[in-house]
Amino acid sequence: MKKIMRILSILIVFLCTNDVIAQSWYSDGGNNNDGTMDQFDNDRDNDGIMNQFDNDADNDGIMDQFDNDADNDGIMDQFDNDADNDGIMNQFDNDRDNDGTMDQFDNDDGWPRVTIRNKS
Repeated sequence: MKKIMRILSILIVFLCTNDVIAQSWYSDGGNNNDGTMDQFDNDRDNDGIMNQFDNDADNDGIMDQFDNDADNDGIMDQFDNDADNDGIMNQFDNDRDNDGTMDQFDNDDGWPRVTIRNKS
């Protein structure tokens, strides 16, 4: 899969004209960018403890059964109006997970994402 992603990245850069800069990357479909999709990741928070034995999934020091702050911003989830901590309230945020892809196009399926920017 990595070879396919590399070839695809090279092809995308090759096809872009010289008035744009292309950046491509492989999204692992997860939240810790360790190169493994979460559904196949046995240690999602990379703390060395397998998921089924991990009592603190986000490594914030609070056991999961008492943890009411999934994004570790100090605001309990039921009162948190800014899930990705970008300063834009959820109801006005077009990219609620702050991954650079607008929500209407965001499906986090593990396929490559390409950002094309005009040179300035």
